[in-house]
Amino acid sequence: MNAVVDSVLSLSGLPAYVLIALLVGGEAAALIGIVLPGEVALLLGGVLASQGRVSLPVLLVVAVTAAVVGDSLGYEFGRHGGPALQRSRAGRFVGRERWARGEQFLERRGGPAVLLGRWVGVLRALVPSLAGMGRMPYRRFLLWNATGALVWAPAVVLAGYTAGAQYRRVESLLGRAGLLLAVAVVVSAGIALTVRSVRRDPERWRLRLRQRFDPAQPFGLTLTAGLLVCVAAGGAFAVVLEDVLGGDGVALLDHPVLELLARHRTGAWTALARDVTLLGSVAGVLAVTAAVAGWWWRRGSRRDALVLVVAVLGSGLITASVKLLVGRDRPVLPLAVDAAEQGLSFPSGHSLSSLALYGSLAYLLARGLRSWRRGAVVAGLLTVVVAVGASRVYLGYHWVSDVLGSWTLGVLWLSAVVTAERVLTARHAVSPDLVPQGRPVGAGAP
Repeated sequence: MNAVVDSVLSLSGLPAYVLIALLVGGEAAALIGIVLPGEVALLLGGVLASQGRVSLPVLLVVAVTAAVVGDSLGYEFGRHGGPALQRSRAGRFVGRERWARGEQFLERRGGPAVLLGRWVGVLRALVPSLAGMGRMPYRRFLLWNATGALVWAPAVVLAGYTAGAQYRRVESLLGRAGLLLAVAVVVSAGIALTVRSVRRDPERWRLRLRQRFDPAQPFGLTLTAGLLVCVAAGGAFAVVLEDVLGGDGVALLDHPVLELLARHRTGAWTALARDVTLLGSVAGVLAVTAAVAGWWWRRGSRRDALVLVVAVLGSGLITASVKLLVGRDRPVLPLAVDAAEQGLSFPSGHSLSSLALYGSLAYLLARGLRSWRRGAVVAGLLTVVVAVGASRVYLGYHWVSDVLGSWTLGVLWLSAVVTAERVLTARHAVSPDLVPQGRPVGAGAP
């Protein structure tokens, strides 16, 4: 893709118009959009226009025309050779999942799908062919196609023209906007289907809601609340991860914070931070886990011991997997106090494992305590988690975003473990095997 970008930016005049038209038109006509979204070519065209190497009015005409013609060709390909297109090498490269997603989107939205699909790269490449395969009347397709092209193409070109050399940032924002639009469409469709189902059978839905928010039900309030926490934590982790990969958002705090700490470190605070960080080390976490889990196992609290072990070992596997996928480098001297820490940086293993260990301990210990003691135990253990994360940043062994990403990912994992344990416990409590024969569940004593 970088080669294509460099090629476009090196052109001017007629060759630039031709290449941009081919890329935009071929997005749906030849499924080029699966590899290179047409909006990239239009953004680059806007950059060339801002440099005076092409005419902005001519580029707008070329962009709209290429978009309409390319999608019309894609429509004809789908209409006359849809099955063969899917079986072709290009169709197999697209993949069945993408074809199915485009078909579902088109079935739900109809003509507006052609317009909305303009703003989502994968759909922009597939919807025209799917509309032809579905025998959508061409006049109807052309109306929505032309409307989308008249809005989408000038908007992207003008964004590139305004951004100039910052087109990569605009490309990222447009991608996010397209994703948000796609999510909004899916959510709207889901809400519409749910409302229709509620109208058809309101009593069944009232029963479902009562069961969903009933604390006594194994899959009731506990599961609902747990899923909501998992979704919120997963969304927060996704935001941090995107900022880390893009070098913006919370990642902009990384260098300023470590530079500030490097200028104000003292021997006493550094020694304290080295001691605190041991509470989240592999050796420290495994030692505490083995001691506590072993003690619980001998006392008969085997479920608690298993929950603790699963939470800690799972956090280690998650840390190793995400580190390999992201591949972020650690801070180096003079931002770090020394070069003792090696390996990848995101997420912070100390921060994630300490949250898994001390967070699960807080949950398991607090269940049998009175309210004031429960609050003290939870506050004390969570203070250890915060202290470990702060020590990693203070010592310069991790960036701020490494620790924030670890905490969001840790909350996600710990919520999943706690929710699973509570659901299994509730389900076991109402298991028919535990109820005497001939007596229904919940029946009182004779």
